[in-house]
Amino acid sequence: MSNSEPYAGQQFTYTLRFYDAAGTTNALYSPADFEGFWRTDPNGQQQVIQHTDGRFYTVTDVTTALFPTQAGTVTISGAGVVLPATVFEDKRLLPAPAVEVRVRELPDGAPEGFGGAVGQFALRVQADATSADVGEPVQVTVTVEGTGHVEGLPLPDVGDPSRWQQTVTDVQYHTAQQSNGLVGTKTFRVAFVSDQPGERRIPALRFVYFDPNEGAYQIIQSDEIPVMIRAAPQSEGVTTPVPAAVEQPALKAIATTMPPDAPSGLLWLVPAGMGLAGLGQRVWAKRRGIQEPQRRRERAFRTAKRRLVAASVPGTLDSLREGRQILWDYGRMTDRPADWMLRLDEADPLRDCLARLDAALYAPESVVDVPLLLNQLISAFDHWNDRQDAS
Repeated sequence: MSNSEPYAGQQFTYTLRFYDAAGTTNALYSPADFEGFWRTDPNGQQQVIQHTDGRFYTVTDVTTALFPTQAGTVTISGAGVVLPATVFEDKRLLPAPAVEVRVRELPDGAPEGFGGAVGQFALRVQADATSADVGEPVQVTVTVEGTGHVEGLPLPDVGDPSRWQQTVTDVQYHTAQQSNGLVGTKTFRVAFVSDQPGERRIPALRFVYFDPNEGAYQIIQSDEIPVMIRAAPQSEGVTTPVPAAVEQPALKAIATTMPPDAPSGLLWLVPAGMGLAGLGQRVWAKRRGIQEPQRRRERAFRTAKRRLVAASVPGTLDSLREGRQILWDYGRMTDRPADWMLRLDEADPLRDCLARLDAALYAPESVVDVPLLLNQLISAFDHWNDRQDAS
């Protein structure tokens, strides 16, 4: 183990090392239950050839990153290597020795806002715009990176969010192995919406954690982000000023007698045709104004469905993240509220699919058939769109 006396929540690694000089094939790692720990397997298995005491061994290391969930003494046992059956003996478990971990309690005096983060962390906050219209979302990307149990961290404290409506629209988590251990990165996408024009400030985000190397609590905080909110453009109730009258030249009188060869029987159609043409243009313009939102919604739906089908092909967790982003983009293209997916009726199949998608992404030890779930999401999105057209 890398640390036999970690703090509660502090990352350490447990490594099982298997020496094989006999060329065993199909040996399987049997993990411990790791009760009392969050766990992440960063490296899988690593093998090297080592010469020891005059013999060559294939040395296999299986490393697991552990995060204690509470203070106290915990014994890790039950791990080992399952050796396959041979002509000389049956399959058997070669057990690893049990190890004892003394987990220390965190010290008293945690600052307000401490949520259990233990390790070393960095906080980055970036907005995608410095101005927006009333009701238009400003997308803010909040990234927390560190050696603690980043996957379980909530959104950092936003402070005073007055004058803003905020909605978390996407959450992503990634890990990478570095020299100081497993480093996790969790990224939140947050939509900030204001219903009043003027200069606004997205409040500073505050993150509190315990640094086991320093033995002290630390606070990191982002800067406020100024945003200018413009008044929404007015589309109704605006009168167009009428230009002042301009003196027109006198009109010449129209002759009341027609040449003998003029087709007098058809002349009445000219003003009538002009009137019908003007009426047709007005009706067409009115219908176009009514149908344009529907046409835009249909185009957005076709685009979203095509992207969902493409996203289902890789069949990875990134496909699920892409699926949620596609629906968020659809809502933005159709001027829906930033939290429209949260407003779906509880009995709506689309809401059920989104809930299972989130569970697959963020629930620990989640196992899901990604292509199947995305196909169900596409089907639910189809039915939901049909209901929108009917309403």
